[in-house]
Amino acid sequence: MASSKSPGWPEYSFIATLVLALGLGLGWFLEARDKAERLAAQAKSKEEATSANKAATTALEQIDALKKATGHTYEDVGAGDPNKPNTVMNAITTEIAQAAPDVAERTYTAAVGKLTTDVRTLTTERDDLRKKLDDLNSSFIGLEDKYKAVVKQVDDAKTQAEQDLTAANTSKTEELAKKDTDIDELKKAYTDAQAEFDLYKESAEKTQKDLNNRVKNLVAVNTKLNDRLMDLERTSFEQPDGAVRLVDNSARTVFINLGEVDRLPLRTTFSVYDQGVPGVARGPKDVKGSIEVVRVLGPHMAEARINDSSIFAPIAPGDLIYTPLWSPGRAEKFAVIGTVDLDGDGTPDRDLLHELVNTVGAEIAVEVDNNGNRTGGEITEEIKFFVRGKVPTLDEASDVEEQKRIERVNDQLTRMLNEAREHGVQVKSMNEFLTYVGYKPNRRVYRPGEATTFNLKAGARSASVDSSKSDVGRPSSAGSTSGAVSGNRNLKPKTSTGTTSKLFRGGR
Repeated sequence: MASSKSPGWPEYSFIATLVLALGLGLGWFLEARDKAERLAAQAKSKEEATSANKAATTALEQIDALKKATGHTYEDVGAGDPNKPNTVMNAITTEIAQAAPDVAERTYTAAVGKLTTDVRTLTTERDDLRKKLDDLNSSFIGLEDKYKAVVKQVDDAKTQAEQDLTAANTSKTEELAKKDTDIDELKKAYTDAQAEFDLYKESAEKTQKDLNNRVKNLVAVNTKLNDRLMDLERTSFEQPDGAVRLVDNSARTVFINLGEVDRLPLRTTFSVYDQGVPGVARGPKDVKGSIEVVRVLGPHMAEARINDSSIFAPIAPGDLIYTPLWSPGRAEKFAVIGTVDLDGDGTPDRDLLHELVNTVGAEIAVEVDNNGNRTGGEITEEIKFFVRGKVPTLDEASDVEEQKRIERVNDQLTRMLNEAREHGVQVKSMNEFLTYVGYKPNRRVYRPGEATTFNLKAGARSASVDSSKSDVGRPSSAGSTSGAVSGNRNLKPKTSTGTTSKLFRGGR
């Protein structure tokens, strides 16, 4: 058996060198392969990046082309938020909403389709309108031909009329010249007539003015004479309202022949007249007293209080009674102007006058207050009396305002006097009216500085005065008096015999 020899260091070195060479070769191979793979991957990535960049560039170019096509070059497309302002999508959406608001889809295709349909519809309507326009043009051309024919007729007629007018003007020239001459003559005649008329008018106006002044003077004279005649004759158309039946001097009452049937109201006042007077309301001098109804006793019987009477002419049975305030079955009306002072105390009593008149059913229908303000209408035949109170004159005015007020009152007085004369209404003073009414003032207020007589109803009384012995209810003295004084105010005083006391001697 052959012997074997163990490998030595050289073999191991060779093996090691071989293994190392193999390892290095394998490492280099692997490194080369990795590098090749990396280069291949890098080349592929670069190729893909080049393709992506090319695609991105193409996309951007296409987007820019779309922007230019839409007319919107905003930087931001606005794909994520189409409502974002200043973006292409927002501009497109807005345009679609404005151009085609009723399309279902907010796209250019839908909007263009809708607009295309609208254009076709409008085109059809345009074609129809064009056809109608052509028809109208045809009709217009026909009418124009007719118009030209009419215009020709008018022109021919105008030409003929101008020729006729020229001929007429030629023939009328002489007539116009003659008319101008006639007009000049008429103008001269008119001027002469106008001058004559002016002279006549001036003379007539002067004559009219003189006549008006004369009429005014005659009216004033006639009024004055009529007033004087009324004062002298004292004619009155008033009739007594009744008569006194009985007189009770002790009770200061009378009984009159008016009552329930006559509808006599209480508090009616009457003026009393002697039964022999020729008429009532002729003047205050005829009035002998006044009474006031206090009680209605029967159909034609009433009791009245004696307000005023004279001891020289006492009220007697048969005396006539009259008041202008009351008439059976009729409401009397009056007109009043001026100051109303019933009791002479300087205080206006207009309300009291209204109360006096209204109490018996009468009324003041026309009235002018102290400021010149008039109420009621004109004085007509319905007015019984025009009662004239005190009317101030201009010389009593203390300032301009009062002067204007007095002027207004006097203007109303003039108007009312004319109305009264025109309608036959008698004018009475306030005192006459109150006398006819039978009014007696009951003033009892003392005012310092005024000299007024008052009837004392209370206070000190003489012990020698005994009111029980008076036949008229007034206190009488217990002492003796001359036989010429009876103490009865209703009796006339006795006439003196002319004999004096023997204690009196003619010499000293």
